[in-house]
Amino acid sequence: MRISLKQGNSLSFSLLIGAISILSSTLICSKSHSADSFKESAIKDLRALQIEQTQRLQDLTLSINKLLKDTTGIHIHLFKENHYQHRLQKIQMDLHNRTNERRDYILRRRVVDQTLAIVEAYPGNDEISFKDYLQTHFLKMSQREVLQPQPDKSLWTFLMYQSIAIRELVAPAEDPIRFFITYMNDSGIANAKNPYAYLAQLQRNRVQNKVISSAEKSDQDPRRIY
Repeated sequence: MRISLKQGNSLSFSLLIGAISILSSTLICSKSHSADSFKESAIKDLRALQIEQTQRLQDLTLSINKLLKDTTGIHIHLFKENHYQHRLQKIQMDLHNRTNERRDYILRRRVVDQTLAIVEAYPGNDEISFKDYLQTHFLKMSQREVLQPQPDKSLWTFLMYQSIAIRELVAPAEDPIRFFITYMNDSGIANAKNPYAYLAQLQRNRVQNKVISSAEKSDQDPRRIY
C-alpha cells in the first residue's frame, strides 16, 4: 500500500495535533491533581490531629478522675499527718497540671475544628493564595473571639499570633497547615509563644540540629583519630 507525500504530511500533522492535545490534557490534569492534593493533604493532617486530640482529652479525663478518686485514701491521722499531707499535696499538684493541660487541649480542639472548616471551604486551587486565605481567616477568628461578651484571652491571642506567623514566617514553598500544627503543638494555646519567641526557638533548634549533624558526621569519619 502506497502513501502519497500529501497523505504522509497530513498524517504527521494529525499525529502532532493528537500529541499536543494529550500533553495539554495531562498538564491540566496534573495541575488539578496538584491543587486537589495540597488541600486533601491539609484536611488529612487536620483530621489526624483531631483524633490525637480526642485521645489525649480522654486520657486526661481518666487521669483526673483517678486522682480525685485517690483522695478517698487521704485520712486525718495524728500519727501519719506528714504522710497524708504529702500525698494530698502531690495529688493537688498533679490535678493542677492535668486540668491546665486539659483546658489547653480543649482550646486546641476548638481551633482545629474551625481551621478544618475553613480549609474545606477554600474555593481556590492556588497554594500561594491559600496561605493568604488562611492568615486572613485566623485574624477573623481572633476578631470574633475578642468581641465576645466573655472573650477567652488565650484563644484570641493565639489566633492573632497565628495570623502574623503564617504571614511573616511561612516560606512560599512551605505548607502553612503543617506550620500551624507544629506551632500549636510546640507552643500550646493557654500560654502561647508570640511569633518572635517562636522564631527564636526555631533558630535555636536549627543551630542545635546542625551541631548534632556535624557531631554525627565526625563520629562516622574514618579518618578520625581516637
